[in-house]
Amino acid sequence: QVSSGAVNNSSSSGHDGRDGGLSFLGYVVESITRASDSPSEAVQTGMAKALLAVMTCSKCGVHEAAMLQAVRSTFHVYLVGKTPAGKDIAKRTLVDMLKCVFNRMEAYDLMYRDEEENAAKQG
Repeated sequence: QVSSGAVNNSSSSGHDGRDGGLSFLGYVVESITRASDSPSEAVQTGMAKALLAVMTCSKCGVHEAAMLQAVRSTFHVYLVGKTPAGKDIAKRTLVDMLKCVFNRMEAYDLMYRDEEENAAKQG
């Protein structure tokens, strides 16, 4: 049996930092990441694919603790994977998740710079 230990810390996972509790997506991510404890590679693969779908969906906007939990759980699946195929799926999922996160960071950075430049021109 696979045990994730610190991977699924349900007391703080999914906290969005805004209202002092879990966001809806925080609960969704927390529920999905529980599958990382499963010894079944099919379940772990399904978890990775579901997390990738949530993380890369432009409408969802997973942030902060929920994002970290998704990355941590997918990394855990990679570490405990028993087959090269399972490890490869987890690895590709992690790469795609992190690319999406960095793309979002760069887009927000550009928006912030544009806002600052516009404010400087007007002020």
